[in-house]
Amino acid sequence: MKNLKGFLLVFAALLFVSACQPTPESETVIQTGDFLKNLQEVPFAPYEAPERVEDSKTESGLTIAFDAEVIVPEASAYSIVELEQVQYSQEEIAALMDLFAPDANWINGMEQTKSDLIEMNYRIQSSDRYTESEKKEHERIFQKNLELAPESVTQTPFDLAAAYAAGRGTAWHPLEDGSYASFSMNCDTWSWQYRRKEGASVTRKDFLTPDVTESDSFMLADFEREPEISQEEAVAIAQELLSKLQLSDKLALYSADKAIVYDCRMPYIYGWYFIFTRVNNGLQVPYDFSGWNTWQGSPAPAYAAPWDREMAAIFVDANGVFSCNVCGLAKQTEVLYENVALLPFDALLERIEKQMVYQHAFQQDGVTDQAVKINSIALRLAVINIKDKPDYGMLIPSWWVDYVSSYTQNGVENQFNNTTIFNAIDGSYIEPRAMAEMLGYQ
Repeated sequence: MKNLKGFLLVFAALLFVSACQPTPESETVIQTGDFLKNLQEVPFAPYEAPERVEDSKTESGLTIAFDAEVIVPEASAYSIVELEQVQYSQEEIAALMDLFAPDANWINGMEQTKSDLIEMNYRIQSSDRYTESEKKEHERIFQKNLELAPESVTQTPFDLAAAYAAGRGTAWHPLEDGSYASFSMNCDTWSWQYRRKEGASVTRKDFLTPDVTESDSFMLADFEREPEISQEEAVAIAQELLSKLQLSDKLALYSADKAIVYDCRMPYIYGWYFIFTRVNNGLQVPYDFSGWNTWQGSPAPAYAAPWDREMAAIFVDANGVFSCNVCGLAKQTEVLYENVALLPFDALLERIEKQMVYQHAFQQDGVTDQAVKINSIALRLAVINIKDKPDYGMLIPSWWVDYVSSYTQNGVENQFNNTTIFNAIDGSYIEPRAMAEMLGYQ
């Protein structure tokens, strides 16, 4: 069984594809109980690997094709660093709220009134960005909610102490144009988010699936317009915010994309969406929204994530920071090893091949033409758990292998984009995108 789970800051999805346990032609080390055992410091030397790998073979009925770029960033050391999860105090949460809206009149979120619902329904019914079936369904829900909605609501002050004790909460800040800014916190995951306009959603072009949904087709054309602020100007504003958050020495820019804030599927603000992730000695932790994968045909990953993945996502428009979402934040507590030896590249290739067999050599009735095509092998960083030490993790060098898996089942071709991750020190299979309880093994 293959499980897929991903998140957009607070977003998640799950997918299942069935498969049976394959039988590899030969055994190989899939995981180690403790890769730190007997590990020693070594002098640093740049990692030796080719720029590209091109090869093809068949193992256990699976065609494994390498047409892969090998990415090895220039590094100064391959270290192992201990991290501790950041847990905010109530005073620190208050300081964050004050950073985005000094002396703001924060209130609790308010229930929608009858007039709010009527206005929203009018906007949807008169919009060409909703299908007739969507409009009909919204009208049905609107009529039902209208009967229960109050004529008016009263603002109530936001009680940070009560929200902190409860572990989560969202505060609203009234703005002059009648809209609301918001600040949300979650003490279970120690994540938080600020938005200048509550209810509006930030969308990147690669979030759209125009071949699946009609509404995404409408929005695709919106991305032809350029933001009113350049990427260089916007990233400078985002980095200034990181400096105020005291994160500029820990996180570096990982990706930059044009994005649009939508309100009722209409473009509201054009700007730039930046993701910042942890760096160390020239290597960086990747971040994307494609999720994580595990297979029942493969033994469980040797290590998982100790907490939610660390990153800061900042959206900037011509008026400054529109939104900031920080999750999985950690602080360095100790350098366990200044530099360690990494698994030789030939041995890594063997590990990749064997892991592909475990994951994709389906042997159930009706499945044929099993194949994987490996497109990229990149040396990055990963944050994994420290066994028997909650709230702590390790930052280690890791290989992120991007590939396409495919097979035919009962005459139907299936194809999936995947990433499998390996500990760069011993080659064991790890999953730093999901915590252990999320992996779904029975």
